[in-house]
Amino acid sequence: MTDILSLSKEVDIPYSDFEEIGKGASAIVGKVSKNGETIAIKLFLRPDLYLSSIQKEFTCISKLNQNNCTNIVKFKEVHKFDLEAMLQIPCFRNNQNIYALKSIPRHVSDVYVFELEYLRGENLEDGYKQLSDYQISSIMKDLLIALMECHRCLIVHNDISLANAVFNNQNGKTVLIDFGCSQEINESSSCLYKCDIYSLGRVFYFLTTRSDDMKFQDCQIDEELTSMLSHLTSCNTASCRLAKICLMAKSSPNCDLKEIYANFF
Repeated sequence: MTDILSLSKEVDIPYSDFEEIGKGASAIVGKVSKNGETIAIKLFLRPDLYLSSIQKEFTCISKLNQNNCTNIVKFKEVHKFDLEAMLQIPCFRNNQNIYALKSIPRHVSDVYVFELEYLRGENLEDGYKQLSDYQISSIMKDLLIALMECHRCLIVHNDISLANAVFNNQNGKTVLIDFGCSQEINESSSCLYKCDIYSLGRVFYFLTTRSDDMKFQDCQIDEELTSMLSHLTSCNTASCRLAKICLMAKSSPNCDLKEIYANFF
């Protein structure tokens, strides 16, 4: 496993046509052209503050990509680029978030970049209310497979949400993305597994009910859970039952994703 601290700094930037498509607290995600191929890159804004988190994410996503699960975003390479060299390229220099790194008092000279597959699809957060029942069932199956693979590899995602899943209308596949909060755990950390499954159930709730995903933003978790389960009780479809089982994971002594998958698919 590569230690990102050991990476040599590169001054030849192989990207063109950078277009920002997302931004988090520590990174920007964009699509670029590299050798004629469109790929996604995750560009970390403050490695001086987030280096341990970058290494942890790199470790998890590299491990997950060893088995080629089609429902987990594909990781390609990691690079450490020189900031000044990157800013020589207009598409990066014209991005305010990247250019602002020059003015940080504690000057950042290294920019870490993850290369990922570019997913031609729609973030679930943006279009889940327009999905058909058939598409929702397929999405739920794909996300169960993705989370089973994470847990099989002793990794928890820690941020399962509508925003972190992309549905590709062309091939019908749903892919789990953004492993910035992920971590490796030991087999005894069942409470963390259950938190992942609960979060998956929360996603399933919004998918099956088409409810506004901001409706619980001011609620405590117990209040949120009670409301979701009450809402789902009036529905007896397989999708609703699956959502309920995942939501109840935290209080269940035994919650096995393989068994859940076998019972529904």
